[in-house]
Amino acid sequence: MMKFLDDMRERPEDERLAIAGIGAAVVALVLFLIWGIVFFRGERNTARIDIGEQTASVSEGLQDVQETLSGAVDEFSVQYRQLRRALDAAGVTQEASGTPAVNLSVDENGAVRVENIIVPANE
Repeated sequence: MMKFLDDMRERPEDERLAIAGIGAAVVALVLFLIWGIVFFRGERNTARIDIGEQTASVSEGLQDVQETLSGAVDEFSVQYRQLRRALDAAGVTQEASGTPAVNLSVDENGAVRVENIIVPANE
């Protein structure tokens, strides 16, 4: 390879440019052939996805969020009732230490109510 380069340096400039142009053309042709083989072979193996009917409206998305949130609130209500029953069974009452800081209750619909939030003043 070194001998070829030394021979190239001794040749006239027109000959060197012609050989360099031919070399560049060969490299470009090889790269083009590789690209064509990879592109067209990959085209046959690619699955086509039709998304024409996969549209979702904003209201459907909001409904999903509402259902998820409703499920979380229901789960919280169940856990609260279980905790309240366990505390009542253990004999722990809200009034044991005086005025309650927070009074939590759950109505028939499962809504949690917070009452009597007391923040002590710094004395």
